Amino acid sequence: MTSWKSVGEGVEVETKNGRIRADRVVFAAGAWNRELLGGAAPLECERQVPFWFSPGREKCFGLGEMPVFIFEEPAGRFFYGIPDVGRGVKVARTHGGEACDPETIRRSVTDSDVAPVVDFVKKRMKKLETPPIASTTCIYTNTPDLNFAIGGLPGEPRITGVSACSGHGFKFASVMGEVVSDLVEGRKTSLDVSFLRMDRFSPA
Repeated sequence: MTSWKSVGEGVEVETKNGRIRADRVVFAAGAWNRELLGGAAPLECERQVPFWFSPGREKCFGLGEMPVFIFEEPAGRFFYGIPDVGRGVKVARTHGGEACDPETIRRSVTDSDVAPVVDFVKKRMKKLETPPIASTTCIYTNTPDLNFAIGGLPGEPRITGVSACSGHGFKFASVMGEVVSDLVEGRKTSLDVSFLRMDRFSPA
């Protein structure tokens, strides 16, 4: 998608492959929502670097043995872990990353990215092997209160914005899809999402 505009009773979306018209449009573009929503929600993008560590011969890091966890260290630093499902044990720091742009995010992983996570693993998960066996970069798209932002754009009721973000959106994908379906179809959703309204960030 390259642009959109309201046209009559609908919305016209321009893409590289042509023009599409629809009665309603949902924007759920992750980090690119910042541009698409035109400031309806003050979204900030944050670079994150998760790592995978080998459990070696240890059996305590597999499904049914190791829980998913989030652990708070001093100074408000949070780390999380996910059991080995074939690639290794995923461990990462959550939040505390540098501000970024989705088009120009720094993809290379440096020693300064690795060091705090390896220190955590050596301190709290001593049976894991270090250094990490894999890493990647991803983006958190954060709202000021770190909750989701869902609802119609101000002055554009045919556009529904969905920023299920701030580092935990994926875990709620199915229920967010149900809520957005209700909103788009004009149904009253069975879940109270009033505290996630898009317009809560608008000046009173």
